[in-house]
Amino acid sequence: NGAWETPYVIDRNNNEVLYAGYTELYKTNNGGANWSTITNNVTNGGKIDEIALSKSNQNVIYFSDGPNLYKTSDGGSNWSNISNGLPYKTIKYIAIHPNDPGKVWVVFSGYTSGEKVYKTLDGGSNWQNYSGTLPNIPVNTIVLDENSATETLYIGTDLGVFIRDNTATDWSNFNNLSLPNVIVSELEIQYQSNKLIAATYGRGLWSID
Repeated sequence: NGAWETPYVIDRNNNEVLYAGYTELYKTNNGGANWSTITNNVTNGGKIDEIALSKSNQNVIYFSDGPNLYKTSDGGSNWSNISNGLPYKTIKYIAIHPNDPGKVWVVFSGYTSGEKVYKTLDGGSNWQNYSGTLPNIPVNTIVLDENSATETLYIGTDLGVFIRDNTATDWSNFNNLSLPNVIVSELEIQYQSNKLIAATYGRGLWSID
């Protein structure tokens, strides 16, 4: 069994390596010809919602099951629940810094004020609230601009896109005059064309430099 949107992720350093999340996390080293389980009932039957792979260390993997966040540093031999310090709400997305596998951001759905974005600098041992004064709406996705020297982050919410970097004290609305106040369910950066692309609920795809 898998979640309604069963996640799969391709390793960015080797496109023959893929991971798929059901009630267990599966891995293939040969493009899907063979799969192996790299969890052992870690979620107690819960369905995996999100998977994130470190670009700089292929042994570091994060995945979520509802409000629970798990991490391995040895490719899946051992897993730890690193949810302590996080809200008990559904994790909607996980972003990992490309050069530091211990620097991670997670975002949450729900309508609890001030519990939208959290950040860790040490792989989940400690978490800091990075929500600022975001409105009390679900946050659905987050993406880090890996070319940014100031760790520019974009989040997709139920009211469009917000932006923040490590020089700012809070989030700012990033909707321009053309992007409607619409649910943004996915954000991706296409680096060759230098475009931020937003997938919306019912209003199509949007992009901006």
